[in-house]
Amino acid sequence: MRSDLLNAPVYKFSGRIEHWLTTFHRGFWGLPDGERSKWEDISKGDVFLFHGTKPEYINDTDAGGGVIGVGVVGGFDIKDR
Repeated sequence: MRSDLLNAPVYKFSGRIEHWLTTFHRGFWGLPDGERSKWEDISKGDVFLFHGTKPEYINDTDAGGGVIGVGVVGGFDIKDR
């Protein structure tokens, strides 16, 4: 393990599994403008836990929630749409 990750802040981002599929496909996780301040605390090198919640549009009674991925922030970008 990289030693710089041992002291890195860890954030958990939760969302429905359908939203995560879109996020991984497009490379962006979006927040409304009113939530922009949450991004201001995040820095390159921080660790994200991606948490998937029960699906809304997939009818599967066995589907629950849990951590579906881990990532390290490598950079930032702002997308208009």
